[in-house]
Amino acid sequence: HLVINNGGNVGIGTAAPVATLTIGAATGGVRRVLKLGEGLGADGDAAIIEFSTSTTDSFGSQIVGGRETPGSGGLNFLSFRTGTNAQVERLRITNAGNVGIGTASPSTKLEVAGGLVVDSPTLYVDATNNKVGIGTDNPDTTFSVNGGASKVGGGSWATFSDGRLKNVKREFRAGTREIMKLNPVAYQYKSDNP
Repeated sequence: HLVINNGGNVGIGTAAPVATLTIGAATGGVRRVLKLGEGLGADGDAAIIEFSTSTTDSFGSQIVGGRETPGSGGLNFLSFRTGTNAQVERLRITNAGNVGIGTASPSTKLEVAGGLVVDSPTLYVDATNNKVGIGTDNPDTTFSVNGGASKVGGGSWATFSDGRLKNVKREFRAGTREIMKLNPVAYQYKSDNP
């Protein structure tokens, strides 16, 4: 059945529409609701599609198209929200095309607040403890690699030597004679290196 209430809301399958369009259906005792409407902020600066099992706004998932600043022109972000008692924004696409997961203001093309796993355990980022793992999903230092690492095509590795970071076993008392035994060479990487 179709209902239009005093506020102009339209209900299909429900006698109490709570949004511009509320579609409800009961299946096996569980109510399935799709709501199309507006909201978010005092100016109603958003268009919302909500999927829910309740006619109230406290349950369900939402796709929200809204304004970064209320009253600032057309809709310029897209937000995805989920929650059981209140919707929480999980992902946002800004008008600049930046995507934020766990953040409403991403400053790069992809910004993730919290941990990140890419094809576990290929790349694991533990943002809580500031650790990165390659080949491991349990990094035990700031940067942990399980497997080999290589540097092809030139460049240099940075190696830090600091007495505060070492247990000195003994002093090196030998001198020029040992240094003269070194055989330094000049080299260039082969052009057919992978």
